[in-house]
Amino acid sequence: MPKIFLWVLQFCILINLIYGSSKINNNPDEIKSLPGLNATLNFKHYSGYLDAGNDNLFHYMFVESQGNPKIDPLVLWLNGGPGCSSLGGLFEELGPYLINKDGKTLRLNPYSWNNYASILFLESPAWVGFSYNTKKQKCFDE
Repeated sequence: MPKIFLWVLQFCILINLIYGSSKINNNPDEIKSLPGLNATLNFKHYSGYLDAGNDNLFHYMFVESQGNPKIDPLVLWLNGGPGCSSLGGLFEELGPYLINKDGKTLRLNPYSWNNYASILFLESPAWVGFSYNTKKQKCFDE
């Protein structure tokens, strides 16, 4: 139970940092542009790591709602598995941008869930997507 409490606390701190730092222009996790995307975005997005304890760092991407991020709901997106990166949901399903067939460029998704909600894409457990453990070396190539 204490590990779950610690993780939830860290999650809440992360969200507070993201929303609280929206007034600060020097947030190191804020994404200013994406390669292959030729569009101006009307929302903020972030990418970074959350310390999940036991030397695990979980990668996240957060996209603010295009509506009103202060009152719109927050969606936590976790792809199934373990073993599936949540970035699949971001870039291939419900995120604000989709990968084009050329695999090199992005297009805006008019049906993105962030039209109505902020979305946190979390890659967990460690070793899924860009999440990792700082002490253990593992590689899965299945």
